[in-house]
Amino acid sequence: MCARSGATSRRRWQSSTRPRSPAWSGWPNWASTPEGRPASIEPAIGQTVFIALAWLFAAAVAVHNLEEAFLLPAWSERAGRWHSPVGAREFRFAVLVLTAFAVGAALLAAARGRESLGAYVLSGYALAMLLNVVFPHLLATIAMRRYMPGTATAVAFNLPVTVALLHQAFGEGYISPTRFALAAPAVVLAIMLSIPVLFYLGRKLWPDTRKTSRRIPS
Repeated sequence: MCARSGATSRRRWQSSTRPRSPAWSGWPNWASTPEGRPASIEPAIGQTVFIALAWLFAAAVAVHNLEEAFLLPAWSERAGRWHSPVGAREFRFAVLVLTAFAVGAALLAAARGRESLGAYVLSGYALAMLLNVVFPHLLATIAMRRYMPGTATAVAFNLPVTVALLHQAFGEGYISPTRFALAAPAVVLAIMLSIPVLFYLGRKLWPDTRKTSRRIPS
């Protein structure tokens, strides 16, 4: 009786001290990266960073357009070949629509994810704002030796955010180089062509009554 009890105790002790497999341990069997993080969370981190940059891009566009909305119409009166004179109301209407477009692109890209229409629209808009840093802002400021409104926010916000957004979009597979080469120029061209249309709509929907009153003889 004592021998049987002793054998049973030894078997229980060996069973309790035997190393458990990952299935027994209760912890997921994740592969780890060289940095020690579970490999399965890497895509989630990349997605979170991309979405954060998408909304940061929309915020940068809003801040940039806000600076231009207050300062650029008056500057355009003396800009010469660098910018046609534009009224304050029509310009503010245009930048309001373009800001809303940036927010919509960020929302669509965040909701639809990789290789979606939203991802390519957002990346194309980012390319447009990246090019806009150089032309006309930096070139006009240097050539005229006078500050062009929007240059500070373009360099401080648009430049780093757009570069980071495009880098993340390519790195995480949100866009492919081949499709980006086709879609991005189309988005840039669409934005450029929409600007005079938005100015026209702004003049029609929100006319400047002060200019009209000046033309009417008293």
